[in-house]
Amino acid sequence: MAWNTNLRVRLPVTCLILQVAMVVLFGVFVRYDIQADARWWLEKKRKNISSDIENDFYYRYPSTLFLWIYWPSFNSASSFHGDAQHRAALNTYLSLAASVLTTVAVSSIIHKKGKLDMVHIQNATLAGGVGVGSAAEMMLTPYGALIVGFFCGIFSTLGFAYLSPFLESRLRIQDTCGIHNLHGIPGIIGSIVGAVTAAYSSPDVYGEPG
Repeated sequence: MAWNTNLRVRLPVTCLILQVAMVVLFGVFVRYDIQADARWWLEKKRKNISSDIENDFYYRYPSTLFLWIYWPSFNSASSFHGDAQHRAALNTYLSLAASVLTTVAVSSIIHKKGKLDMVHIQNATLAGGVGVGSAAEMMLTPYGALIVGFFCGIFSTLGFAYLSPFLESRLRIQDTCGIHNLHGIPGIIGSIVGAVTAAYSSPDVYGEPG
């Protein structure tokens, strides 16, 4: 089924993508507000723990693997059957692969001893799937999907390394599951990518409507 390139269709679709992104981001930051409880900071110091995320590594390994493998099914489930679903799955895998490579590279670069931080590996490696979600079925081209995953992996890893500790130490806001770094930041990137690809769609790329 060809993509409808009529402006009367493309403009509402672009606005819908942005609205969905805003709803998701709203939910993320509302969750932040709920978790911003001053008492957890004192409890953390008393027990000498940094975060619950460090205590369940071995439970998270299989989950990360399954999510990485099946993430293309999330992004392609709502696409039209045929080429759109194939593009969604392919773009998602390419973006995920790029986010894995950049996560591993950035994690080792910012570590003092060049080691990998498993919090980064278990979370930021999935950022590419989040970032490409809104435009997965679009004509991103392989290099476009790789670029999306590249930036999602970088910013997600840096978020875990620097933003989360800053929020905890300065603002006393605890991101218990890395929601902002895995879904918030890539969600912002994805909303931009989705809006741009929808706005620049043309009959030369998607064919005539109908």
